[in-house]
Amino acid sequence: MKINFVNIRKVGRYAAFLAFLLVQWHHLLAQGDWKFRLEKNGIKVYTRHQPGSDFLWLKSTFETNVTLSQYAAIVLNVDSYKNWNFANTTRQ
Repeated sequence: MKINFVNIRKVGRYAAFLAFLLVQWHHLLAQGDWKFRLEKNGIKVYTRHQPGSDFLWLKSTFETNVTLSQYAAIVLNVDSYKNWNFANTTRQ
């Protein structure tokens, strides 16, 4: 019996990705205690206190009319993060 290690790696990657999604999905479902604070220009801002943290957590939501391809092009363009991601710094 010949074992194809390339396929095993793919299966391992898929399994790891699925496990990551399951963990994130559980985390998203547990976010019921956000308090709405304000809405401006279609952007809604929510806050909450996380037990064990001294920080006030922030979350914002908005809707936009873009295709999935347009969204992916922005998110996957890592070099452009410094232009739009809040408080992002570049390493010298």
